[in-house]
Amino acid sequence: RTLFDIADIEAHDPDGNEITFESEGEVFQMLYSGYTDDGGHLNEVGRERASLGWYAVAASIQDKDLAAVDLSPAMIAGIESVSPNPFNPATVIRWSVATDTQVHLSVVDLRGRLVQRLFDGPATAGVHETHWRGVDDTARPVGAGVYLLRLEAGGQVSSRSMSLVR
Repeated sequence: RTLFDIADIEAHDPDGNEITFESEGEVFQMLYSGYTDDGGHLNEVGRERASLGWYAVAASIQDKDLAAVDLSPAMIAGIESVSPNPFNPATVIRWSVATDTQVHLSVVDLRGRLVQRLFDGPATAGVHETHWRGVDDTARPVGAGVYLLRLEAGGQVSSRSMSLVR
Protein backbone atom coordinates (compact mmCIF):
# COMPACT_ATOMS: atom_id res chain seq x y z
CA ARG A 1 0.00 0.00 0.00
CA THR A 2 1.05 3.62 -0.40
CA LEU A 3 1.64 5.56 2.80
CA PHE A 4 2.11 8.95 1.13
CA ASP A 5 1.30 10.29 -2.31
CA ILE A 6 2.49 13.87 -2.71
CA ALA A 7 2.35 15.74 -6.00
CA ASP A 8 5.72 15.97 -7.73
CA ILE A 9 7.69 14.08 -5.11
CA GLU A 10 8.37 11.06 -7.24
CA ALA A 11 8.15 7.46 -6.06
CA HIS A 12 8.93 6.15 -9.58
CA ASP A 13 12.08 6.35 -11.63
CA PRO A 14 12.05 7.87 -15.16
CA ASP A 15 11.22 4.44 -16.63
CA GLY A 16 8.11 4.18 -14.43
CA ASN A 17 9.51 1.61 -12.01
CA GLU A 18 8.13 2.00 -8.49
CA ILE A 19 10.78 2.67 -5.84
CA THR A 20 9.91 1.15 -2.45
CA PHE A 21 11.26 0.39 0.98
CA GLU A 22 10.19 -2.30 3.45
CA SER A 23 9.48 -1.84 7.15
CA GLU A 24 8.43 -4.74 9.38
CA GLY A 25 7.08 -6.74 6.45
CA GLU A 26 5.15 -3.81 4.90
CA VAL A 27 6.19 -2.23 1.59
CA PHE A 28 5.98 1.57 1.18
CA GLN A 29 6.72 3.89 -1.71
CA MET A 30 10.01 5.76 -1.41
CA LEU A 31 11.29 8.98 -2.95
CA TYR A 32 13.33 8.31 -6.10
CA SER A 33 16.88 9.58 -5.56
CA GLY A 34 17.79 10.24 -9.21
CA TYR A 35 16.07 13.60 -9.69
CA THR A 36 18.02 16.76 -8.96
CA ASP A 37 17.78 20.24 -10.46
CA ASP A 38 15.63 19.64 -13.53
CA GLY A 39 13.22 22.46 -12.67
CA GLY A 40 10.28 20.20 -11.94
CA HIS A 41 11.50 18.11 -9.03
CA LEU A 42 13.05 18.64 -5.63
CA ASN A 43 16.77 19.38 -5.63
CA GLU A 44 19.21 17.27 -3.61
CA VAL A 45 18.84 19.22 -0.35
CA GLY A 46 15.07 19.51 -0.63
CA ARG A 47 14.67 15.85 -1.47
CA GLU A 48 16.80 14.76 1.48
CA ARG A 49 14.91 16.99 3.94
CA ALA A 50 11.50 15.90 2.61
CA SER A 51 12.38 12.22 2.71
CA LEU A 52 13.76 12.43 6.25
CA GLY A 53 10.60 14.21 7.40
CA TRP A 54 8.27 11.70 5.76
CA TYR A 55 10.26 8.73 7.01
CA ALA A 56 10.07 10.15 10.55
CA VAL A 57 6.28 10.41 10.22
CA ALA A 58 6.12 6.88 8.79
CA ALA A 59 8.22 5.53 11.65
CA SER A 60 6.06 7.23 14.26
CA ILE A 61 2.83 5.69 12.94
CA GLN A 62 4.03 2.36 11.56
CA ASP A 63 2.71 0.44 14.58
CA LYS A 64 -0.74 2.02 14.40
CA ASP A 65 -3.78 1.18 12.31
CA LEU A 66 -3.36 3.73 9.50
CA ALA A 67 -7.12 3.87 8.89
CA ALA A 68 -7.58 5.13 12.45
CA VAL A 69 -4.90 7.84 12.25
CA ASP A 70 -6.28 11.31 11.57
CA LEU A 71 -3.40 13.38 10.17
CA SER A 72 -5.48 16.56 9.71
CA PRO A 73 -5.60 19.09 12.54
CA ALA A 74 -9.03 19.38 14.14
CA MET A 75 -10.49 22.86 13.98
CA ILE A 76 -11.68 23.86 17.44
CA ALA A 77 -12.67 27.42 16.57
CA GLY A 78 -12.68 29.85 13.67
CA ILE A 79 -13.82 33.21 12.40
CA GLU A 80 -16.52 32.47 9.83
CA SER A 81 -17.11 35.96 8.39
CA VAL A 82 -16.82 39.70 8.89
CA SER A 83 -19.62 41.58 7.17
CA PRO A 84 -19.54 44.16 5.87
CA ASN A 85 -15.82 44.50 5.35
CA PRO A 86 -14.71 47.26 4.82
CA PHE A 87 -17.24 48.78 7.20
CA ASN A 88 -18.49 52.04 8.69
CA PRO A 89 -19.74 52.40 11.40
CA ALA A 90 -20.17 48.74 12.49
CA THR A 91 -19.58 45.15 11.37
CA VAL A 92 -20.92 41.75 12.34
CA ILE A 93 -18.43 39.01 13.19
CA ARG A 94 -19.58 35.40 12.88
CA TRP A 95 -17.38 32.91 14.72
CA SER A 96 -17.77 29.29 15.75
CA VAL A 97 -16.46 26.75 18.23
CA ALA A 98 -16.72 22.99 17.83
CA THR A 99 -17.14 22.27 21.55
CA ASP A 100 -18.06 24.17 24.69
CA THR A 101 -14.88 26.05 25.56
CA GLN A 102 -13.37 29.24 26.94
CA VAL A 103 -13.16 31.92 24.22
CA HIS A 104 -11.27 35.21 23.91
CA LEU A 105 -12.29 37.37 20.93
CA SER A 106 -10.40 40.64 20.58
CA VAL A 107 -9.71 43.43 18.12
CA VAL A 108 -6.02 44.34 17.92
CA ASP A 109 -4.18 46.90 15.85
CA LEU A 110 -1.45 45.96 13.36
CA ARG A 111 1.15 46.24 16.12
CA GLY A 112 -0.70 43.64 18.16
CA ARG A 113 -1.99 46.06 20.80
CA LEU A 114 -5.43 45.38 22.25
CA VAL A 115 -8.09 47.75 20.92
CA GLN A 116 -11.24 46.13 22.32
CA ARG A 117 -12.10 42.83 23.94
CA LEU A 118 -15.33 41.70 22.27
CA PHE A 119 -15.92 38.40 24.07
CA ASP A 120 -14.15 36.82 27.03
CA GLY A 121 -15.72 33.80 28.66
CA PRO A 122 -17.27 30.40 28.13
CA ALA A 123 -19.02 29.73 24.82
CA THR A 124 -21.24 26.85 23.80
CA ALA A 125 -20.54 24.82 20.68
CA GLY A 126 -21.94 26.41 17.53
CA VAL A 127 -21.96 29.65 15.56
CA HIS A 128 -22.03 33.00 17.36
CA GLU A 129 -22.35 36.65 16.29
CA THR A 130 -20.60 39.62 17.81
CA HIS A 131 -20.79 43.26 16.69
CA TRP A 132 -17.91 45.73 16.61
CA ARG A 133 -18.75 49.39 16.35
CA GLY A 134 -15.23 50.73 15.72
CA VAL A 135 -14.53 51.72 19.32
CA ASP A 136 -11.88 50.82 21.89
CA ASP A 137 -12.38 49.40 25.40
CA THR A 138 -13.24 52.89 26.71
CA ALA A 139 -15.96 53.32 24.01
CA ARG A 140 -13.93 55.99 22.15
CA PRO A 141 -14.01 55.78 18.33
CA VAL A 142 -10.81 54.45 16.76
CA GLY A 143 -9.24 55.77 13.59
CA ALA A 144 -9.78 54.43 10.11
CA GLY A 145 -7.50 51.57 9.19
CA VAL A 146 -6.91 47.85 9.18
CA TYR A 147 -7.55 45.91 12.38
CA LEU A 148 -7.19 42.24 13.21
CA LEU A 149 -9.71 39.99 14.89
CA ARG A 150 -8.05 37.45 17.16
CA LEU A 151 -10.03 34.43 18.32
CA GLU A 152 -8.44 32.16 20.93
CA ALA A 153 -10.19 28.92 21.90
CA GLY A 154 -9.20 25.39 22.74
CA GLY A 155 -5.49 26.14 22.42
CA GLN A 156 -5.89 27.45 18.86
CA VAL A 157 -5.71 30.99 17.50
CA SER A 158 -7.61 32.22 14.45
CA SER A 159 -7.34 35.70 12.99
CA ARG A 160 -8.81 37.78 10.20
CA SER A 161 -8.30 41.35 9.04
CA MET A 162 -11.01 43.96 8.71
CA SER A 163 -10.98 47.56 7.51
CA LEU A 164 -12.69 50.49 9.16
CA VAL A 165 -13.31 53.39 6.78
CA ARG A 166 -14.43 56.84 7.94
